[in-house]
Order: sequence, then C-alpha cells, then structure tokens
Amino acid sequence: MRSSAIALASVIVVAFATGCPKDPYDADTWIDKLDDPAEAGTALQRLQQLKDPKAIAPLGKFWRKHNYPSKVLRIIIDLAAYEKVDESTGKVTAGPTWEPAVPFLIEAIDNFDIGDQQSIDDATIAADALGMAVDAGVNNSDIVTTLVNASKKKMPKLSPGQRVRIAAVRSLGKTKSPQGVDVLIEVLRTDANKQPIKLNAAAANALADAADPKSIQPLLMTIFDVPPIYQQCRTALTSIGKPVVPELVKLFQGKHDALEKYAKEQNFANNCSAGVGPTTTCRAPGALKFKAAALLGDFHASEHVKMLAAELKEPPQYSFFDPQTGAGGPPQHNAILDSLRTIGDPSAANAVYDYWNDANTRLDIKPIAMDVYSMIEDKPSNKVMDQLAALFKNDAEDEGVRLAAALAYGRMVTRKKELEPLDYMIARFKKPADENAKNAEAEAKKAEKFEAEGKELEAKAISDKKNQQALMKKANAAFAKAEGHRDEQSRLEGVSNSYRGYQKGFEENKWRAEVGIECGEKPECYAKYLEADDIRLGEPGLPKAERALITLTKMGQKAQPVLDQLLAHADSADRIIRQGVLLALPRVAPMPCDKCVARLTDVIEKQKDQTTLDYLTSDTRIVLAYFQWAGR
Repeated sequence: MRSSAIALASVIVVAFATGCPKDPYDADTWIDKLDDPAEAGTALQRLQQLKDPKAIAPLGKFWRKHNYPSKVLRIIIDLAAYEKVDESTGKVTAGPTWEPAVPFLIEAIDNFDIGDQQSIDDATIAADALGMAVDAGVNNSDIVTTLVNASKKKMPKLSPGQRVRIAAVRSLGKTKSPQGVDVLIEVLRTDANKQPIKLNAAAANALADAADPKSIQPLLMTIFDVPPIYQQCRTALTSIGKPVVPELVKLFQGKHDALEKYAKEQNFANNCSAGVGPTTTCRAPGALKFKAAALLGDFHASEHVKMLAAELKEPPQYSFFDPQTGAGGPPQHNAILDSLRTIGDPSAANAVYDYWNDANTRLDIKPIAMDVYSMIEDKPSNKVMDQLAALFKNDAEDEGVRLAAALAYGRMVTRKKELEPLDYMIARFKKPADENAKNAEAEAKKAEKFEAEGKELEAKAISDKKNQQALMKKANAAFAKAEGHRDEQSRLEGVSNSYRGYQKGFEENKWRAEVGIECGEKPECYAKYLEADDIRLGEPGLPKAERALITLTKMGQKAQPVLDQLLAHADSADRIIRQGVLLALPRVAPMPCDKCVARLTDVIEKQKDQTTLDYLTSDTRIVLAYFQWAGR
C-alpha cells in the first residue's frame, strides 16, 4: 500500500508539473491560441461557436493587430448580441454584452475610408450594431459623438460611403440625445438633390425613435417639400404624440406661420381666381388642409371632429395637380373623410350624411362618404336605411353610388326584415345570370354539333376525291356555324358573369347583414367571426369578419371583453382584417394600454422584413405610436 501511495503521489506531481489538457469548451483555451498563427483560424471558429462574451476584448485586440479583418469584427458583434435563453422557460438568462464591443465598433466607424469597400461594409454594420447596443441600454457620449460625426461626414451624393451615413443616422435616433436630434433635423432638411433621399427617409425614421418635439416643424415642412418620405414623417410625428396636435390644428386653420409662408413661396394658393393648375399660382390650394386632416386622424383627435366636419361644407380644393397631365389630385374632403373614419366618432355621422346627400358633392366622392358613414353611424334611422335601399335598387343611379349604398346598407342591418331589399336584388341578378348561363350552354351544344359535322365532312373529303371540293365547302360552312355559336356562347357567358358579379356582391352584403342580426349588442358573438375557417377563402368569412370588426369599433369600450381576441389578429396578413383590427383597437382598448403596446411591438418586429406586408406594417407603427403616448 505504501508503494501504491508513493506511485499516486508521483502521478499528481507529474500532472501539476506538465499541466492538464485544457477544456475545449472553455473560451480561455482558444483565446490563448489567438496569437499562434497555426491555431488562430481554429480559435476564431471555436470562439464564435462558444458565444462567450469574455472573448470580445481579446478578439478586438486581435482585430487591431491584424489590420481589421471583417470576419473578426462580425464575430465580435455576434458575441456581443448573443442572448442565452433558458429552453424550459424561454427567458433570457444572459446577454447581450455590448459594453466591451463598443470601443471596437466606434473605431470601425471613426476610421472608415469612403474609397475602401471593405471599410464601408465594416463601418455600416458597426453603426447598426451601435444602435443595437443603445437598444440594449448602452449609451454614452462617445457613441453619440461617433454617430454624429458619421452622419455629417461629407461625401459625393453617389458615394458608396453614404451607406455608413444612413446606418449612423438610423442608430443616432435611438440615443435620443439633443445633439443627435439637431443633426437628424439637419439631415432631414438637406435638399434631396444633394444626398440620397434614403438619408432623408432614415432621418425621419430616426426622429420617430427620438420623439423630440423640436422636430415637429421640420417634419411638417418635409411632408410638403419632400413628398416621397411622407410616410416616414407621418410615423415620426405620431411618435412625438400630443404636442403635434395643436400644430396640426394651426395648419388646418391656416394659422401656421412657417407653413403658410412656405405655401405662399411655392404658389400653393396665390390668386386662385385667376385659374388653377400646375402652371399657375394656385397649384395646391387644398394641400395644407389635406395633410393636416390626414394626420389628425392618425392622432385620433376626437376633440377636433367638429372642426373637420365643418370643412365638408366648404368648396373642395385640389391638394395637388399632376405636372404632366394637369389633372387634379384628391381634394381636402377626401382626407377629412378618411380622418373621420379613423377617429370613428359617431358625432360626425350627421355631417357625413349631409355631405353625401348634398347635390353639390362630387359624384366620385359620394361613395367614399357613404362608406365612411356606414363605419361611424352606430344607430342608423329607418329613413336612412330606406334611402340606401332605394339608391341601390335604382337603375338610373350612378353605379358607384349604388354599390356604395349596398355596402353601407349591409354594414348597418340589425333586423331580419331589413334583409328583404338585399334578397330582392340577389334574385333580380340571379335570374338573368342563370338564363344567360343556360343559353350559353345551349350555344355550346350547338357549336359541338356543328364542329362534329364539320369534322365528319372533312374526313369524307379526304377519301372521296371526286366530291372533295364540295365536301370541304360543306365542312367549312359547318365550322363557321360552330364558330358563330362559340362567339355567342362567349357573349352570353360574359353577360351571365356580369350579372353573377352583382349577385355575389349583394350576397356578400347579406352575409354582413346576417352577422348584425345574429349578434346584436354581443361583442363575443362578433369576435367569433374573426376565427372563421373560411376567412382565408374570402367568402363568406371575410365579409362577415369585416362587419364584425366595424361593429366592434362602433361599440368602443363596450367591446373590451374581446380586446385580447382583437390583439390576437393584429398580425393578420389580410388587409381587411388587419386594418379592421387597427381601426378597432384605439376605440376599444382602455388608455393607457400596455398590452396593446407589447403586442403591436411584437407584430412589427416579427414582420419587419416581410416586404409584402410593408404597407400594413406602416399602419401598425402609426397605431403603436398612438398607444405609446395616449392616456399617459
């Protein structure tokens, strides 16, 4: 035993003397190998796989020492951004770890060369990474200084280095620093002929992150003199919140000095009595009110509904004229109607009703007004319902007005007897649709008969050389008759399809109406139509879901029991469902609504890279911005 103990002690001594093999799963093992040229490549690979943030600083030193290789910078960013997630709970237990990475990100940006593509690529990803660091809570004056300098860096308009500026601008807004906001305003207001317009757009988006009231006037100016980035400016303004509303009211009332001056300089509405159009001094008379009204809708400014509705009594003024054709764009009334629809206040219903019944209202705007009326009127009278039914029954009425009347009617039916006008119209179109379809089938059979006869004669002609000419003449005559019947078949099918289209339209309105009859004042009943399996197929699920969402919007806070179901469908890729939910949420949800903020933020994050949903994602950002300040 004594000899065994001596042997064991000898092993321990040797082990301490020579050192145990290092753990390949310990980052220190590979950090020590970074300086070994033969091992460095493997060490980089293993450190990237291990995701241990202790490697960030050593990797940064390696990056500097070896002339800033792009691969190493990306590994640093990868390690800094890594979050360890507990698989059982889904919660983040460690990370991200941006602090040790920030000096190297700053260095990549500060030293980038506009003539070196690799340098540009590295500075771009570094600038975006600084934005991620700020999002994670890391913010200091060095970050701000670097992003400010990169955002202001002078270079040719078409230089690839502008990508770095765009990335720096994106991240600068997240710092919310006063100095950064000043720079963002400067970039926003720079003439788009002197820099990529993507920079103007990035600045507007960054100002949405900063949400600083001092950017209100620059953003309002930009929606008029840089129209292509209206949507980005709109998002930024709604992110700022309440302070914007008084400015919009001044703009709508013609009392915003800076923009009134700008409008005068740009000949928006100078001496309109001398003529209007793109070459006159009256080339956008309704522009200021149009955009002010549209934005007031985004703010759900119900306290200004009366002001908006009163403008419907004023003459329509074109918001712009096409410089090529001279055609006028939509007047301010269109934006007012859209705004009233978004706000959803039923107190505006009478004004909208009067507008679409006014003989002076443009025929192309009446259907819009009828549509808006059906979405905000919560208690239509029997007189209104009878009037709508009379309109869609009248063959002499404008088709657009008839279709809008039928849609409005279907959205507001609440009693079974109100189905009668819709059933009448369905039957009225079904009968000629069926008759023409039947006649088309008869023509198809005649065509088949003559085609068979022609083929038979054609076959005989091949074998009967003596009578070949006469037989071919008869065959061609048969084929001609077949073609004539085919033409008549096609015509009759077209007529049938036309009638069938109208029939289907009234059937869809009946489906809408049936939801109102069934559900009455029960929000849970309406909410179930958002779950229908047939929504994907469009009929009857989609029209029913649309009616359900419109009615829930009208219910307002009475529909709060189904708020969670509305939020569950806030990610719908279907335009009707998504926009219906976004209209309903501000009316239904209590204020403030933290779970609304959380859900919409999640939807935007998950869909931000789905380009087919860009329009819906943009609308979602507007509603999210509202919830971020409303009621707080």
